[in-house]
Amino acid sequence: MSLGVNNRDATKDLEEKICAFVMSKGEGAKLKAMEIAKGVGLTAAKDVNKTLYALRKAKRLQLLQSTTNNPPLWSLSGPTEPTTDEAANPNVTPSETRILSFLRSQRGEKGVTVLEICRKLKLERTPVNSQLYQMRKVGAVEVSESSPPEWKCTGDGISKNEKENSDSSLFKNQSETWGSSDSESSSTLQSAVSRIFSDFDVQTAEELGEGGFGTVHKVQQMFDKKNYAIKVVSFTEDSLREVKALANFDHPNIVRYYTTWKEEHHPFPRARHASSEATDLSENEDDQQCSSDNYNSLKTPKTYLCIQMEFCSEGTLRKWIDERNEKEEDICRDKALSIFQNIVDGVQYIHSKDQIHRDLKPDNILFGSDGAVKIGDFGLVTTIRSEHGASVYRTKGRGTRSYMSPEQENQSKYDEKVDIFSLGLILFELLWKLATGMERGKIWPDLRRGRFPENFCNQYTSEHTLITRMLSELPRRRPTATDIAKRLKVLLEGQNGERDMRTV
Repeated sequence: MSLGVNNRDATKDLEEKICAFVMSKGEGAKLKAMEIAKGVGLTAAKDVNKTLYALRKAKRLQLLQSTTNNPPLWSLSGPTEPTTDEAANPNVTPSETRILSFLRSQRGEKGVTVLEICRKLKLERTPVNSQLYQMRKVGAVEVSESSPPEWKCTGDGISKNEKENSDSSLFKNQSETWGSSDSESSSTLQSAVSRIFSDFDVQTAEELGEGGFGTVHKVQQMFDKKNYAIKVVSFTEDSLREVKALANFDHPNIVRYYTTWKEEHHPFPRARHASSEATDLSENEDDQQCSSDNYNSLKTPKTYLCIQMEFCSEGTLRKWIDERNEKEEDICRDKALSIFQNIVDGVQYIHSKDQIHRDLKPDNILFGSDGAVKIGDFGLVTTIRSEHGASVYRTKGRGTRSYMSPEQENQSKYDEKVDIFSLGLILFELLWKLATGMERGKIWPDLRRGRFPENFCNQYTSEHTLITRMLSELPRRRPTATDIAKRLKVLLEGQNGERDMRTV
């Protein structure tokens, strides 16, 4: 992308932030350039002056009369006269009244989309989204679970503020916060105007998957026009562990992390929080059981955490394996080992950072647009040792049972060798076709106990030896990720492929 395009995107971004901030102050607000600059996170009026005059030229803002002794004042372009409702009830902001009036006129089973509201009222989408969710919090409107979401009035379409005729407007607290200390202005604006709606095209979002911890969506960024994967999970101290781990990772075989932010409402209303094969629901390492209370608290969280990551357009390893197994052609050994080598490189890096993935499986291994292998979904990541170097007591049964090591399923103390067990099962799947679910159901329990199909042992003598060690019931007998990487290099180069693994 050229520098010119980047500059245009930055200018457009600043324009939207300025309009959203001025809109938040009400349609009659008169603001100095310095107030606007601080409201959007800048330190000087000169940083926004050029943009303000560009918005004036576009007739989105207007410059009010000023004297030589006072700085100019800025306001929304074309302010409207107060409606009857506004004059009768000063506790409701003008834009709220206009939205409510429009929704009341659209009574019926079907709601109205944000785009329809914006077109009808000639308002910007970002502040309307923010306003609607604030109105939802006070019971004035409700939103459907359709895509795109549809809005309509609740009951008689009157907010609690209107009913109680309070002395302060629906958004008084919000406005006071925006007008508070300079250091708080920018962060408050960011949380009040939902980032998911201001920066991403939610209307075209696609759900990529869901599990016990949340949902993942493909969304296009409005400014760089690139697709990203956004994972939405409940916001707790424990859910930050995944973010902290991703922020410290920088490896070509690990999904790239960009940023994280909080949302007060789930940005994708249709998303469900159903559990998947990942059976754990509590993120607390000290928990001894996964209680139903933990499950319910994750199903209906008060706040959500949005994790923006690289979008891997070529799908998962599970999809790759399934599609390959449907073909008549033989398995390419070198291709399978090459993919596995990339996975091992990623796991070796994770372990070097004193972390355990704990949920390695083909569904959590992805292919980037360039075909690069990427390890993803760090929802169960945890440290190998405590801060003081001691062993950590963990909850039993965390992960996906069919890929889980025996100690991970039954014990509360284990280390990074649980990932090695999962890798052994993945390597077998890469090398051996399991054409049907029935065949898999028959072979898999034996495989987990180190018993292989006879033809596999004959066809893949060296790989059989390696996988046998990786699936050892005793963790200390399993090789490290570094050992496996060395062995793979030998196998791929064809050097002494029959060497006994005990020498590694």
